[in-house]
Amino acid sequence: MAISGISRISDSSKYYQQLSSGKKINSAKDDAAGLAISQKMETQIREEQAREQSYKMSQAMSNVADAAYAGMNSYISDLTANEVRQGNELFDSDDMAALTAEAEALTGGAEALQAETVFNEKQVIADGTVDFSSTDAMAASVGFARAVNGAHYNALSHRINNSGISQINTTASLSTISDTEMGEASVNWKKETALERYRAELQHKRQVEQEKRANGLFTTIG
Repeated sequence: MAISGISRISDSSKYYQQLSSGKKINSAKDDAAGLAISQKMETQIREEQAREQSYKMSQAMSNVADAAYAGMNSYISDLTANEVRQGNELFDSDDMAALTAEAEALTGGAEALQAETVFNEKQVIADGTVDFSSTDAMAASVGFARAVNGAHYNALSHRINNSGISQINTTASLSTISDTEMGEASVNWKKETALERYRAELQHKRQVEQEKRANGLFTTIG
């Protein structure tokens, strides 16, 4: 009876632990295969979370690059206007020198944007991405690079979405395997607790009866 009593107490403790932790698998003895599967799923979820965070950081870097390209477009617009003014025959040599200096400064500003735009201490726009040889070349290369950057950003959005869906589905599967069904666990715990009390009372009653019989036997012998 003592061994049986301990076994039943273990059952009620298992259900109590399920209610307390919210998990129906708290150790390998509960469900070894289920525990192994749930641990793999938890690892998969963490990997997806890390992957999603990496995608979001890449998007943030892409946003910084886009802002730099927008700044370059502003320089290109000013350079285009500068070239138009240089074609005005009314300007004398001093005016042309000033316009040339302005053009050089504008080009230098665009070059500085490429060199100095960083994200997490990393240069965002690689050297050679933008062709600074002429205003037209700069406009064409910036337009192409900005389009590629935008496509990359959109691709990352799809990856983030897919990663989020994967996390939701894996979490749902994990919940099915490992999460406690509170109603069922509560009923089982109450049932096992009641059975343990009944067995304890029955065992106590038998012990009392055995003691009475033993006392009666000793009285008879005496």
